[in-house]
Amino acid sequence: MVREVADVLTLYHDAVTQVARVLRGQLRESPRLEIVSRRKMGEIRRRYEHRSSEPAAASHHVLGYFVQAHGVSTIYAEACLPRGLLLGTLAHELAHAWQTEQGLHLKDALVREGFAEWVAYRVLTARGLSALAVRATRRDDIYGRGLRHFLNIENRFGFAGVVKCANGQAL
Repeated sequence: MVREVADVLTLYHDAVTQVARVLRGQLRESPRLEIVSRRKMGEIRRRYEHRSSEPAAASHHVLGYFVQAHGVSTIYAEACLPRGLLLGTLAHELAHAWQTEQGLHLKDALVREGFAEWVAYRVLTARGLSALAVRATRRDDIYGRGLRHFLNIENRFGFAGVVKCANGQAL
């Protein structure tokens, strides 16, 4: 488990670098990072999903959450996660930051969450955490189905197809 603030920040900077490699470009601005308790994560999610016009992807507990409010982008991540799980969570939330920078406000949860899971999958495999990445492909929720959807697109159309689909465009 990653407990020390310095270790969390090191992992966050690694996630930012790896996401930039996967997406072939840096985010214009790295979001702030806040590490929160499990209870606080639930409160944050309820607060922002209540205000959002977009439907929640699911009603289960999440390990990370991206918010852009009042011109400030923030990633909330649950405290004391195992290193690989934290890296994947940060990569997933950074993908949501990229979607926001691209001006994408996708209503389709499969595309929104699937793309973020695809980015996390690519980061985890690049860091030698293939077993953890492959576990995500076996999930039967919107995240797993979305990841498989994007892996299929990548297989058929390459990176360009992934980006096109992530932008909400038909292939």
